[in-house]
Amino acid sequence: MKFEPFQGKHKRFSRNSISITIVCGIGFNSGFYFRNKIENFDYVLLFFDKEQQAIGFQFLKDGKVPGVLKINHEPRGNSGSTSASAFFKAYDIDAKTSKGRYEPKEHVDQKLGKIFYISLKEKIKE
Repeated sequence: MKFEPFQGKHKRFSRNSISITIVCGIGFNSGFYFRNKIENFDYVLLFFDKEQQAIGFQFLKDGKVPGVLKINHEPRGNSGSTSASAFFKAYDIDAKTSKGRYEPKEHVDQKLGKIFYISLKEKIKE
């Protein structure tokens, strides 16, 4: 047997969501952060599908890709976030009306590979 010690005290694994804040921040909540091992990535590349009103996220280790944003990892390792003001302005996304939590879905693009996305039409009701 290969026992592994549990070190998740004070961590919330159930909140599998991505949040948008009123100040154009994007938060990768604890459940999503752990399930997808976001701690292993330093950057995120954002995409937008205007017709579907969906924001896509591709997590990267390489910061040399044009347009990537730095992921700020919470010191205790529970979650991460990034600031995306220019992205919100470029696509005319209103952070005030978009503010809230969203359930991420996965998409595999033939050219880009694995992308997580949220639909701005499908906010999680609090």
